[in-house]
Amino acid sequence: MKSYLIILTALFLVHCTPKTTDKEQPLLTYLSNQDDFIIRTAHLNQLKANLSNNSQFLNFVNKGAFKNTQQRIELLQKIDVNAKALISIREIGKEDIDFLIITELSQSTLAPSDQISSKTYQELVIEKRIYTSKQKEEILYSVVLNETLLISSSQLLIENTIRNKSQQIAPESLNELFKVTEDNSVYFKLDAGSFLLKNNFYPSFTNSFGKWGALRIDLANKKMAFHGFNSRNDSLPYFLNLFKASKPIVLKSPNYIPEVASSIKMYAIEDLEQFNSTQNKIKNRELVLDTIFNKVEEIATFKLKENALALIHFTTFEPDYLSKIAENNTPETEYRDYPIYRLNNASLLENSFSSLWDELEVNYVMPIAQSLLFSKDVNDLRTVIGNLNTGTTLGNSPSFTSTKASLAEASTVLFYEAQTNSFNPKKAGDYFLAANKKEDKNTKVFASQWVGDQDFFHQHLVFLDLQPKKDQGGVSPLLNLQLENPISYGPQWVKNHINKKQEILVQDNQNQLYLFDNSGKLLWKKQLQGAIQGKVSQVDLYKNGRLQLAFTTTNQWLILDRNGNEVPPFNKTFKDGNLSPLAVFDYDNRKEYRFVFGQGKDIYMYDRNAKSVNGFKYKKTKSSLLEAPKHFKIKGDDYLVFKGIDGSVAILNRTGKTRVKTAANYSFSDNEIALLDQQFSFTDLQGNLLQINTEGKESKRPLKVNAAHKTVMKYNQLVVLEDNVLYSKGKKAVLDYGIYTPPNTFKINQQIYISITDTQNKKGYLFDSELTMLSGFPVYGSGEIDLVESSENGVLNFVIKDKENSLVVYRLKEPKTINKSQ
Repeated sequence: MKSYLIILTALFLVHCTPKTTDKEQPLLTYLSNQDDFIIRTAHLNQLKANLSNNSQFLNFVNKGAFKNTQQRIELLQKIDVNAKALISIREIGKEDIDFLIITELSQSTLAPSDQISSKTYQELVIEKRIYTSKQKEEILYSVVLNETLLISSSQLLIENTIRNKSQQIAPESLNELFKVTEDNSVYFKLDAGSFLLKNNFYPSFTNSFGKWGALRIDLANKKMAFHGFNSRNDSLPYFLNLFKASKPIVLKSPNYIPEVASSIKMYAIEDLEQFNSTQNKIKNRELVLDTIFNKVEEIATFKLKENALALIHFTTFEPDYLSKIAENNTPETEYRDYPIYRLNNASLLENSFSSLWDELEVNYVMPIAQSLLFSKDVNDLRTVIGNLNTGTTLGNSPSFTSTKASLAEASTVLFYEAQTNSFNPKKAGDYFLAANKKEDKNTKVFASQWVGDQDFFHQHLVFLDLQPKKDQGGVSPLLNLQLENPISYGPQWVKNHINKKQEILVQDNQNQLYLFDNSGKLLWKKQLQGAIQGKVSQVDLYKNGRLQLAFTTTNQWLILDRNGNEVPPFNKTFKDGNLSPLAVFDYDNRKEYRFVFGQGKDIYMYDRNAKSVNGFKYKKTKSSLLEAPKHFKIKGDDYLVFKGIDGSVAILNRTGKTRVKTAANYSFSDNEIALLDQQFSFTDLQGNLLQINTEGKESKRPLKVNAAHKTVMKYNQLVVLEDNVLYSKGKKAVLDYGIYTPPNTFKINQQIYISITDTQNKKGYLFDSELTMLSGFPVYGSGEIDLVESSENGVLNFVIKDKENSLVVYRLKEPKTINKSQ
């Protein structure tokens, strides 16, 4: 991605001015074959103003994309030039740069320095100016040659220019480009020895475009566009010559590529014979393409997480294509009515179009309309299908739509990349696509388009900084994961204490527990003796920030480390099983945990050392627990609540003694007890809301719902489901008839979200606190939603059971809603 950086730098080092009519360029005299990257500007002072006032460029400088970038930019402030100038940027070491400015002496001055000295070199005087600031020295060197002023951050560059002044000859190809281009252009060497190419500032195949490239810059608010052309040499096996016989087309790939994809590259191919002939020259081979590819019109590659996929679109899709490439011509699996086949020759596609990718590993193929989609992993194909079903494709994305306005309608080659603040820059060229600040929610877009013409290719590069649209909402499937067996617990988000990212915990009906990272990679799988009861909690046993997983199964109390290993002595097995769900109490948020669960009429409480808490006296109950014990804190006092299947409810203090007296028994509904309005609250089979205050006073309010109603009481908000109607805060949302999970609530960034799933019709819903359904819902799903804020970028992701043995992760685009409440 360093290509982005060079173009970005160039943008801010030039300013839009009227077209120059003077095609003579005396300043070119001082350039040589050593120059790799040149900026041509009509006004150096305007250049500096652009540098100083552009937040994106300053972000690149301040983040230290190059070791000495900030120092070099500060030096520019010492130079006052009201004239044309050429700026040559050269690499002087690993990730270090120096510059040489060539301009007119009469229009130029240098700021007074703290110290000035001079030396004579080949009868010319080199002046050295030292500027001291913040306990460091910045140095400028300058010399006058024939009324031309040369200024540099490097004495060596000045001396080399003097030494070679009689031999300085700008490359002829650069001279020719200067004649046909204007001020406010950038020029860059494209041969393999260029430091730009060696450091991956642009794709390696661009050294086939000629010896030099030039682009004209168009600057607007939040937009940078570069327009130019690449000449063609038909006698050489250059990359763009693969497409010299291909007419530009309106690409169809964006209609199938998910919006969340990255590293998107799309190619139009009209003359396959010519394409393969050039490809064979590039690869120095003789390969005859399979006839299945005779009607290829377009090829695209993209990535989902780290996996590469390929899409081939045909002018006509023949029925026998699949019989030629699919193993046994029979689908290995199916997902939402799309058949998925295993390839009988996994290397066929990679070898046939090897010029379009460095490496492509594919095992599966799936037909979509007149296209074939190839992937290494079946789960990636499911993710594509999920995005097709939700309409969250590249073609429908606001960022791609905005970018197309700056490009030609038809393309021969198109590269596209869009990043939000989830992007983590790893090298210098990545900084343009990184967010300026953590709270920056804008989407950074890069697109590079080549449009074939008779003897050359038009080129358009576009950088956009797009603000999210106010009405933008919806969901995008991020990944799909398949287990060996049907899901019995979860999926549930858990936190990775090392990288702070969220990971996915899930158990199948063979009691295998899985942990996946957020890219879908299986971290570990562990065979348990029984099914997980209740919820899994995360604890910090050793108070060192490292998190463990705590839970009970039917016959075990376990704590696992993040690698899935049991943490002794927290691996207790209980004869006869029948354990209740585990409750974890942390009375004063000091990580002095109490682990509480029941077995029949026995109650167990252990401390963080796995020792029984002898001071807790509530060891026996009259009946088994109906749900996990609860801990509430009201006005500084602790209340432990145990709910029995006999209708009893015990409200105790820390030692297990009765703190609040209650009635003998209640006809509990199938809903958990919770705290609402600082009172212990639950519902009964008659549809009443019962509340008990800390003094033991009881109140009853009829909710006018049937015995099968479902509730959740969190964040002091009561949500009730009766049949297909959801109620809360005096409002209701009428849903389709179905079989629903209990509602659940999440509070993220002071916003409350309410989720519910229709397991019969496979629909997952998400509402705001006012029962207004969010845009993009319902989604396909058959289990409860678990919603979390991503630690990487602050966006909301949720995971839901998909098919019986699969799950899907969605990204939620806040906060557009669809009003379904009444």
